[in-house]
Amino acid sequence: MEPTAGSASFSSSSPSAHPPFTAAAGVCRTMGVASNMLMPWSFRCALSRSVMLNPVATRDGFVFERAGIAGWFSKGNRTNPVTGKPLESLDLRPEIPLRKAIVEYLVMMQAEQTRNRESADRAEAMANALAEAQRRSAQDRELLRLAEERCGALLELRAREECAGAEAASAEAARAAAGTAREARAAAELAEAQAVQKFEELQRICDVTVQAATDQARVAQEELAHAAAREARRVEASREEALEARVEAKELQEALDRLQGAIAASAVAIDGPEASPPSRRRRKAASAAEGREETSPASTAHASSPMPRRGRPGWEEVLEEAWETCARERARAERAET
Repeated sequence: MEPTAGSASFSSSSPSAHPPFTAAAGVCRTMGVASNMLMPWSFRCALSRSVMLNPVATRDGFVFERAGIAGWFSKGNRTNPVTGKPLESLDLRPEIPLRKAIVEYLVMMQAEQTRNRESADRAEAMANALAEAQRRSAQDRELLRLAEERCGALLELRAREECAGAEAASAEAARAAAGTAREARAAAELAEAQAVQKFEELQRICDVTVQAATDQARVAQEELAHAAAREARRVEASREEALEARVEAKELQEALDRLQGAIAASAVAIDGPEASPPSRRRRKAASAAEGREETSPASTAHASSPMPRRGRPGWEEVLEEAWETCARERARAERAET
């Protein structure tokens, strides 16, 4: 049975006599008002609406904080502050299970708050790390952008330098090509001039050669014409000589025939009819004369002077010599005609 409000035990109760209440009060002071707002309504005092550290129950079953309800009773009130109904007794019954539950809940809330604080610290640290990472990422992105810009500038500068080098090389190649073209043109002009000069020289030599050949041909033609004229004159002279020789041979033949007829007549008159005519001898002398032309000069000389035959008269040898002479003249005339 708890003491009444007017008793000394009721009024002289202090937190030092109840250690759990001191721990709960420390927990409440540690959690603060924000945590107090999270407390269940069954852990609150019906009079002060604050967390009960030493809960007690009245006879009608309402639970209050001991300090709060004691203060209510010390003012001379004998009613229930919630319902206003009079109380049969001012005795208060301590609620030990509720007090333990409140203490355990406060301790649990403190641990939860500690965990929340640690989680918040970790979250803050993670947020700070994330912010730092984002800041570093932003710095890295900025550095990357600057590097890209620098690389782009370097590439553009290098491309410009390469383009300038290529343009310079192209210009140098163009100048070299132009110089080579000028040299080739000059060489071509020189070669053309040399070819023209050589052609003119060859043309001049050819003209001189043609003129010389023409002159030589004209001279040769004139000489050939003169030679042909001389040969024609010689042939004509030979032909005239042949004609004259033929005429002379004919005349000599006629004279020889007349002489032969006279000799034959003389032989018939002297020797009689048995004397052989000189026809056979004449033919023999003519054939001998023709063959003598083809023999050597020694044989001709030997044949031209035949030995007189013994027992023959001398007029036969004379006649044979006449026939041989006539044959020689006839052969010479034929050679002259050919």
